[in-house]
Formats: sequence, structure tokens, C-alpha cells
Amino acid sequence: MADSQSITLYTSIPPKLYRMAGGIEYGDAYQKECINSWISAGFRVVSINPKKEIANIESKYPQVRFVDSGSEDVRTKIQVFLRNIAASGESVSGIINADCYILDCHGIANRIRAWSQLESIVPLRRLDIDRVTLRPTGRKCLGFDGFLFDTRFISRIEELGDWTIGMPWWDCWFPVAMKLAGARILMLEAPVLLHLEHEQRWGFDEHDTRVALLWDLLVAHSEKTPSGEKFLQTRVFCGADPSNKPRQVGQIANRIISWLYLQSETIRFSNEGVPGDFLGRVLMGLEESQEASLRHQLETVTLARWLRSKRAAVRQLGDRIRTRLPSLKMQSPRVESRSMGNER
Repeated sequence: MADSQSITLYTSIPPKLYRMAGGIEYGDAYQKECINSWISAGFRVVSINPKKEIANIESKYPQVRFVDSGSEDVRTKIQVFLRNIAASGESVSGIINADCYILDCHGIANRIRAWSQLESIVPLRRLDIDRVTLRPTGRKCLGFDGFLFDTRFISRIEELGDWTIGMPWWDCWFPVAMKLAGARILMLEAPVLLHLEHEQRWGFDEHDTRVALLWDLLVAHSEKTPSGEKFLQTRVFCGADPSNKPRQVGQIANRIISWLYLQSETIRFSNEGVPGDFLGRVLMGLEESQEASLRHQLETVTLARWLRSKRAAVRQLGDRIRTRLPSLKMQSPRVESRSMGNER
């Protein structure tokens, strides 16, 4: 099997990363662990950043090659990534979010590379880790934080748009764009990235805008190509009017995600039989565990009990006051008056 060392992972490492875990700020240490996991898995690493950032961070990560994005924008545009990838001449490349750790189990990195050569794109899902408990959250992430792909298709993407890494929905736009350019989508059955949860850095207005832009792209494609018409005829989009966006953003988002998963071919975590199958199933179980929902239910029940106890205490106090009211004699205030004429 081909060596994954021939693959370069492209990313954009922030000048300063803040990550809390168990009440401790790990920041740069967490970032270094993520980068080390990529290198240990056999990948080369290129980070694309504004020139003013590179001078401050390249000494932190000597094993990373830094490239000037040619812009002062904090977030690097996807078209800059794809331009650098095309110029590299590599047949297979990857893009990954900087704050994700690769689980290279059972030679998964080499297997992904082999799949990527099959005229395909392999999106990589993450396993979210709660920053307080340091346990998997149990909430399945339907988006993607990394991709390995056959580079021949990036030149066939018709509309690059204004997408940037870290922006809402860029991770769905990219596999959709590759699919419409002719690539296969191969979806790994289990997550192979670890991601420490953090506050989201975008607003819901930006989220809604990007969903609508992606829908517009799909509708425009459907109107001019047979493959696009077939796209809107799939059972996920059955009943959707190509001339109008659905009114609810959630409806658009669900349709796009569902279509992506329906159009993908599932690939096994390992080809090593029972041992590999076991580990893949463990990761899938952690990805969709019930611990988070059970914890939420427990917190809800605890809050409800607390509120009931407080309401009961208020009722008891009210009853005591009402029982004592009849025995209380209201007395008029004592008022003394003096004649103004007697004042001196």
C-alpha cells in the first residue's frame, strides 16, 4: 500500500489557540499535540496564514511549512488552499481544521490515502470531547473537519465562492462541490478525529446566510446540468421547488446533509476483521452515546426538584402568614399636632 508520507495536509494554524480542558488552559500544548498526531500518522503539514502571523508562530512549530496566504484576512479562503494544492502537483492532498487530533488506528491514514486515489473525496468526522468532563459528548457531528481527496477534481469546481476555513457550512460545500465535479464521496463509518469542544466563533446570521448560498449553488447547478436535475429528483429533495428556497433554514440544512450521506459510499474502519471491526464499533458507540442526554435529563430533574422545594417553602411561609393575620391588631399611627400660632 502507498505510503501516506506522500500526502500533505493543509491547514491554517492560529497564532494563539485557547482551549480549556477540565478547568485547565492547554492552548498551544493542545495545538502541538494535534500537529504531532498528523505527523505521526505520516503526513506532511503546510499551514497557510497571513504573512504577519507567520513570523510569530513558525518558530513554535518547526516541523510545519508555512505559506503566505497573500491576504490580511484572519481566515484563509478555500480557493487559496485549492490553488496551493493544485500548484503542488500532488495527486492526493488533504485539508484539516487545526484543532483536530488524528486517531491513526489500524493504519487508517494509509487506507484513507488509498481510497482517496479512487477518484474520490473522503470526509472525516470528529468525536467531540466535553471540555469539562473530558468525555465524549455523545452528540454526533454531521459536519466534517478534514478531507483527503483526489486533486484532479478541484480544477473542475465551477463556483469557488467566498468560502473560508472555519466558516459555517464550508465543510458541506466542499464535498458537494467535489461531487458535482465528478468525484465519489467515500464516508468512513466511524470518526477518526478528536476535537475538544469550544465556544462557536460565528453567529447564526452567518450560518443561515451560508446555508442559503449552498442551496442556491445546488439549484443553479440543477438548472443547467443533467446531474443537477437528477440531484433534485432524489428522494431527499422530493417535493422541493427548484425555483424557490425552502422557507426554513433548518429544512434546507437537513436536505443537504441527508443528500450528502445518501450519495456517499460507506467504507469500513478496518480490513483486519474482528479486531478492527470492534474498534470501529467502539468509536461509533462513543460518537452517539446517551451519556450527554442522560446527564441533561438528570440536570433537568434536579432543577425541577429544587424548584418544587422552593415553591413548597414559599407556600408554607404564606400559610403561616395567613394563619397569623387575624390575631394581628392593626394600630393607627400616633399623630401629634401643634398650633402653628404657638410656635416661636
